[in-house]
Amino acid sequence: MHHQAGIIIEVYSLLVLVGGYFGYKKKKSVPSLVAGIVSAVLLDVACIGEFFGHTWGLYLASVIALFLLGFFASRFVRSPDHAFMPGGLMTIVSLLTLVGLYLTH
Repeated sequence: MHHQAGIIIEVYSLLVLVGGYFGYKKKKSVPSLVAGIVSAVLLDVACIGEFFGHTWGLYLASVIALFLLGFFASRFVRSPDHAFMPGGLMTIVSLLTLVGLYLTH
């Protein structure tokens, strides 16, 4: 089951990184780019830990996903028109990641 969790973490890492890049590309948001890179690197570290069977990898990925879930859900709710991108999409992706991690352990 460790490999399934690692795959989930790595896919999530890639989505977060791509999201940060598109935030930068579309809005010239350097904070989006930096946050995407930092989050992706931390998720990659968690993935490596998970692949080697260390439980801290799962915990680290879960904490990052929870943080991003709260951040993006807050942005989605606070946006005047409740625009689905990026807040709504990343809220769903973060929630699905957490559910997937829970189900693999």
